Amino acid sequence: MAEAVLNLHSGGHVVTYDELKAVPVPKAEGRWHPVSHAAVADAVRETLVGAGYVIKDAKHAIARNGQRYFATLELATPLAAGVALAVGVRNSTDKSFPLSFCAGSKVFVCSNLAFRSELLVRRKHTVNGMKAFGTAIGSAVASLTSFKEAEELRIKRMAEMELTPAQSSHVILSAFRRGIISSVQIAAVCDAYENPPHPEFAPRTAWSLFNSFTEVLKPRAISAPQQFVASTIRLNGLMLPEAKDEPQTAA
Repeated sequence: MAEAVLNLHSGGHVVTYDELKAVPVPKAEGRWHPVSHAAVADAVRETLVGAGYVIKDAKHAIARNGQRYFATLELATPLAAGVALAVGVRNSTDKSFPLSFCAGSKVFVCSNLAFRSELLVRRKHTVNGMKAFGTAIGSAVASLTSFKEAEELRIKRMAEMELTPAQSSHVILSAFRRGIISSVQIAAVCDAYENPPHPEFAPRTAWSLFNSFTEVLKPRAISAPQQFVASTIRLNGLMLPEAKDEPQTAA
C-alpha cells in the first residue's frame, strides 16, 4: 500500500519534527506576526492529545525554502471499516496563507485522504493570531466527536447509496464542471470506478465512486495539498449536496 508523500509545491519535501523546529521565522512587520511551523504543530498535537486523541501517524512537509508548511495527522479513531479520522494543518511565513486546521478521513486500503469544511479553522498572522488559532482549534477538537459521528453516518449513507450508470456519469461530469477534476482526469475516474483497483470498491455505490475520485486526485496531495484539500471538500459536497461542503474564505 503506497503512502502519499506531502509537499506544498514542486520542490517541497517531507521533514522530521527536529528539522521543522530548525526552520527560521522572519521578524514581524507591522500587523503581520509570523508563527513558527513547529509552534503550530505543537499547538495542534497538544490540543489533540489533551482531548484524549491518539496520534497514530504524522507527516510534516515544507516548501519554498521552508516558508510553507503542511501536515497530516492520522488519528487512531475509526470512522468505518478501513477508515480513520485525519487532521490537516498548514502554515506559512511568507504571507501566502493563514494558520489553518481541518479534519476529514483516511481510507487505508488506498491511502486516500479527504477533508471537509464542516470543521475548518483559519486565522491570520497577527499579534494575537496564534492565541486565537489555539482557542479555535481547541473548540474544533472539542467538536471532533460530533464530527466523527457525522462522518460515520456520511460514509454509511454513501456505502448504501447505489448508483445507476447514468447517475455515476452525471456525478463525474458535474465534478468536471465544478473544477474538481480536469478534462484529462475524467477518463481516469471512469476507469477507476468501472475497474476498481481494490475489491472493497466493487459495489456500484456512491462510496465506491467517491474513492475513485480520491484515488485519481491523490497525486494532487503530493504536488499541491492545499488545492487537494479544496478539491476533496468540494467533492464531499457533490456526493451529498445537503452538506454544502464548499471551501470557506480565509478569516
